[in-house]
Amino acid sequence: MTPVPAPMGPRAGAAIIDFIILIVVNGVLLAIFDMGAAYVLGIIIFLAYFIGLEATQGKTLGKMALGLRVVTQDGQPLDWGPSAIRNVLRIIDGILLYLVGFIIAMTNDRRQRLGDMAAKTMVIKE
Repeated sequence: MTPVPAPMGPRAGAAIIDFIILIVVNGVLLAIFDMGAAYVLGIIIFLAYFIGLEATQGKTLGKMALGLRVVTQDGQPLDWGPSAIRNVLRIIDGILLYLVGFIIAMTNDRRQRLGDMAAKTMVIKE
């Protein structure tokens, strides 16, 4: 059975929660390290947060809070490869405060942003 995609509202809410968490972490990094080191560590933590949590749990803290999960298009749990692909492509999806990802997701039945299409994943409501 094909999974049913999550609505965009809860997905946006989960993204806001995740970014608030990461902003706080980056604030701590800036308090401890100089700007260059904080920037590099921030990128590493950003990728580790999304890739690691989605590969091991199927969801970030924001998705946990709103009852969402990332799965493969056939409903199977995510692993490291697809998680890395979908999250590295946040670079493109995130252009203009995720306007690019939102527009792409709104133009397809599975509500997939570019990263999801490349990784063959989708976000579902649990």
